Amino acid sequence: MSRPNSNTKPEDKPKLGRGVGPDGIPRLPPIPTSALRREDPYAKSKLLKYRAAKDKQQLLTKIMLDNAVKAYEDTVDQNQRDEQRKSTDEPSYPDQVSTTD
Repeated sequence: MSRPNSNTKPEDKPKLGRGVGPDGIPRLPPIPTSALRREDPYAKSKLLKYRAAKDKQQLLTKIMLDNAVKAYEDTVDQNQRDEQRKSTDEPSYPDQVSTTD
C-alpha cells in the first residue's frame, strides 16, 4: 500500500489553534469541576458528566434561541421602517411632463 500524500510534509499542514479539533471545527471548552467534586468518588461518574453536559447544552441552546429571536425582531423592525419610508407620497411630476398623449 502506498501512502496517500507522501509528498506532503507535516510542516505543510496548517497549525490549529486552541479549541479547534483536528477536523478544523471549533470545540467547546471543558466543563470546569470544583475541588469538592474532585475529592468525591462519584465525581467521575458518567451520569454526572452527562447531566453537567446536558445543563451546559440547554444553556447554550437558550442563549442561541434568545439571540435568534432578537435578530428576528431587529429584522422585522428594520423592514417596518423601510416600508414606512417607501410609503411616503410619490413626488409629483413637473408641469412640463404630461401624462396624456
